Amino acid sequence: MFQLSEKTEFITETFNQAKKYGVAHAMTTNKSFDGRTIQVHGRENIFLGNCGYLGLATHERIVEAAIEGIKNYGTFFSSSRVFAGLDLNEKLEDRWEQVFKRPCIVSPSTTMGHFSTLPVLVAPNDLIILDKQVHISVHTAAMVCKGQGTEVTSIQHSRLDFLEAKILDAGDKYNRIWYMADGVFSMFGDPCPGQELHALMDKYDNLYAYIDDSHGMSWDGENGVGAYLGAVDYHEKLFMALSTNKATATGGAVLVFPNQKLKEAVRNCGSTLVFSGPQSPASLNAGIVVAEMHLTKEFKELQENLMDRILFFIERAKALNIPVIYDDKTPIFFIGTGSIELGIFMINKLQEQGFFVDGAGYPSVPMNNAGLRVTLTNYLTFEDIELFLQTVAKLIQGLEMKRKFNHKEITNAFEPLMKHRNYAVVNT
Repeated sequence: MFQLSEKTEFITETFNQAKKYGVAHAMTTNKSFDGRTIQVHGRENIFLGNCGYLGLATHERIVEAAIEGIKNYGTFFSSSRVFAGLDLNEKLEDRWEQVFKRPCIVSPSTTMGHFSTLPVLVAPNDLIILDKQVHISVHTAAMVCKGQGTEVTSIQHSRLDFLEAKILDAGDKYNRIWYMADGVFSMFGDPCPGQELHALMDKYDNLYAYIDDSHGMSWDGENGVGAYLGAVDYHEKLFMALSTNKATATGGAVLVFPNQKLKEAVRNCGSTLVFSGPQSPASLNAGIVVAEMHLTKEFKELQENLMDRILFFIERAKALNIPVIYDDKTPIFFIGTGSIELGIFMINKLQEQGFFVDGAGYPSVPMNNAGLRVTLTNYLTFEDIELFLQTVAKLIQGLEMKRKFNHKEITNAFEPLMKHRNYAVVNT
């Protein structure tokens, strides 16, 4: 009999329990999608699991551009760009270079972008240091580098004091040291401490940063450059990958490089850029429209509308004593439950009352750090957010009366994860 690993068995059993309660692998039955609600298990739910933060997926001009792309070029242009590609690729890269003011490559996804970029840039005599909460796609691409001979290790979440300790311990053993993290971490919604990281890059010549700002793209930063670059200036040793699947809502990704030489190296040698298919014509044509929108007043207003909702959520959650783990100004919030069983129960009850939220448990988050992952979009009204938070607060109160929810225990469970807040400052 084929034996799965203990970890795989544990994860599979967790998903089976979640599916039993209807909170995982849910299938929507909408005939159309308005961004605000979804039909699940025969009920209409307000959708607080949507990562289309700015509400662009149903924007009329973007939808029309996607349709035009298909009408003009068909559903797919099936050729590797190394041989022949639609000029839409170059047009889209040009538009993103106007936004980022740096050389850019477009990729069908951030995952494929990582697989093209990292094995080309990272050498066998380099060291990769992963933040433990960096996205799994970066972890996986780093394993390809490990197969090429690169040493790979990790540090506790956002503990830049640990990063500096590893740099000092490494001495001159490695050519380059790469720190890899998310710009906005996808589970808890907290930002990477960019100012402190850049101070370390200034301090250590061989330190480089690779930042996946998929969840920060578009909704933050001047001209939508993302949450990471919204907080820091560009650094000559910074490489970035940003998803255009989420707030940007067109599919694909954009890779940002310090100079043209490194861009061309990845374009010519990146495995998934050479041997895999490109973005679809619909995605490319819609992407051009969205990238151009980034430079307009309309786009800034979309960012401001979302920030109003973020600030409202933070204020009301605090007033209602809801245990939101981080209260950073991002559209991702994590309501701690500690155990995955309690998280599944609460998500199921919220669905019954008309709200769909995501759950997160091990290994997406550390063991005993499970909870509800809530995302905000411009599709949601302030009334939606208020009603959701009131419903969560009442659910928690009922569980507290039955001794099934304990604020202090949850605070203690998440305390180790919060320690980096006290260690982020770097002495230069």
